[in-house]
Amino acid sequence: MSKRSDDYTKQINDLVEVFQSATDGTEWAILVEAKVMRDEDEHNVKVPTLTLQKGPTRLYLDPTGYDIPGAEGVADLYLMPSGEPMASLYRDAEGWRIHSPFPSEIMTMAKPKEWGRANADDKSIRIVLEAIAKNVASKI
Repeated sequence: MSKRSDDYTKQINDLVEVFQSATDGTEWAILVEAKVMRDEDEHNVKVPTLTLQKGPTRLYLDPTGYDIPGAEGVADLYLMPSGEPMASLYRDAEGWRIHSPFPSEIMTMAKPKEWGRANADDKSIRIVLEAIAKNVASKI
């Protein structure tokens, strides 16, 4: 495993821990599974993924890579089973950021038509998950 893929695996593990902490004591159920990715040296690397469920809302946190312009790592949050993107998480020099069309008081908007951005911490993740669940439930 390369240093970059080893660093990315550690970063994804940290992100999974934030999601687990954010959903602790809530109605969200979490399943952690492994995903196999290939690094730049063509070695297999296992990283964790998350399936989150609250009532009829099921989300999948999918680590997508670390060779991304302007970011040290990226993971996407999809609504299942449709695969519709609900949020993107990217890592910069200061940590993980959550980027979502479900802005709240914690989000800052760079431009009116862009998704809101916030640090990916317990509070912001919990708020985004609840906004997604509320939005999805209103359409069922």
